[in-house]
Amino acid sequence: MDAMGNPSPIERDWLKILEDHSPEARQLLARVAKKNAPSFADRFYAVLLSDPRSSAFITHQAVEERLHASFEQWIEELLTAFDEEKIPSLVKTQKHVGSIHARVNIRIELVLRASRVMKRAVFFALIDTKTESVDYAIRREAALLAMEIIDLAIEVMSGQYTLASEEATRADQAYRSYAATVNMSLERESQRSALFNWSNRLLQDVMIGGEKEPLARLAQSSFGLWIRHKAHALFPTQTELNEILQLIDTVDRQCLPAVEEAQKSGDAATLRARMQAIVSHTEQLRVALDSLFDEVIRVESGRDALTQLLSRRFLPSVLSREIALARETGLPFALFLVDIDHFKSINDRYGHDVGDRALQRVADQLTLSARSGDFIFRYGGEEFLIVCVELTAKGALSAAERFRREIESLSIELKDHAPLKVTASVGVTVYDGHPDYERLIKQADEALYRAKEGGRNQVVLHESHAPVSTPQAI
Repeated sequence: MDAMGNPSPIERDWLKILEDHSPEARQLLARVAKKNAPSFADRFYAVLLSDPRSSAFITHQAVEERLHASFEQWIEELLTAFDEEKIPSLVKTQKHVGSIHARVNIRIELVLRASRVMKRAVFFALIDTKTESVDYAIRREAALLAMEIIDLAIEVMSGQYTLASEEATRADQAYRSYAATVNMSLERESQRSALFNWSNRLLQDVMIGGEKEPLARLAQSSFGLWIRHKAHALFPTQTELNEILQLIDTVDRQCLPAVEEAQKSGDAATLRARMQAIVSHTEQLRVALDSLFDEVIRVESGRDALTQLLSRRFLPSVLSREIALARETGLPFALFLVDIDHFKSINDRYGHDVGDRALQRVADQLTLSARSGDFIFRYGGEEFLIVCVELTAKGALSAAERFRREIESLSIELKDHAPLKVTASVGVTVYDGHPDYERLIKQADEALYRAKEGGRNQVVLHESHAPVSTPQAI
């Protein structure tokens, strides 16, 4: 419906299809759809599960636990809802499903292929004379009605899929544009310093650390986390970035174990030679890093004006990248929603200028507390969203509690009042393999709600086993 309450072109097309077919054909279609919805779902998912390209977003377990039932509900509603007032809701559902497909990056041709096979099953279920003693002309009319409805539903999904994909592409491009506005001179020095700090710590550990603790891996250093999680957005070419990733992997998997072996043997000459290999690799890393920064081109900015944090418009790009990386590496990540407690009362009592100062101080503290590879967003109002890379649930709880304590320790000086103290509630969730990043945000939001309901100024981890009420993709 438009703003005047008039049907959209798609809604008019849907209504025309229904009006062109007899009540007898509609009734037959509804009976067959209700009876055969499970077998239609079987056909649809048999196609998807047989295609290796589907493995990134669908599994046999996911089909059994939630997707099969969701599809049954979808196909039954689609082929039994013939009232005019239900059409806007049906169109909205198809658009929602199309958006989910785009968000989790289901290839549209796979959905079309599975739908084609499923449509064939619907056609033969309607033509089969063993199931319903109905005139053949009515069967044929019902089959035509089913094909037209399914085709129109897929058309709506595909259109929304295209719109959502284009929006995601624009957001990703904008995020890369934002990333290019980082002060490259400062960032280069920061990452040079991080690499130097790691190598200096390594030298100290080798000289005085003994053999009790394993040597710190470069991939887990501030430099390594930044390279793996943020560098991709800054640089237009992947060649040198891939070289750096390979060098990090060589240092961690080959050079450091060799040094540890030499430490145990007590062979000083071998230890020096193997340390020299690490020095050589570190120098190659510096050269490749400098080359990367030399190629960067500055474009428009995308920071939140008040806090200078990332804008939430870049959240889809960051989370999509982190989900892909988590699937590739098996390394989990956590998402925090941080909400300043009783923020409205701060604005009401002291004015919005003080409220803005509180937001800025909290943003500065979060930036100071986060690691180099983490992402911090101004999510809206008094809420912040933090993507903490490579953290398990235990590590995420520890990090979130540290953020909470550091916010609680802030003291904001006021001109005519005692210093202002603020607290924050934090909702935490950890990536569990689901491809839809909005589900992850919803989990963090549910945990944040529990934190506020429980008295505020606390950290709550989402109960991942709790049922999710958001509609599933077909």
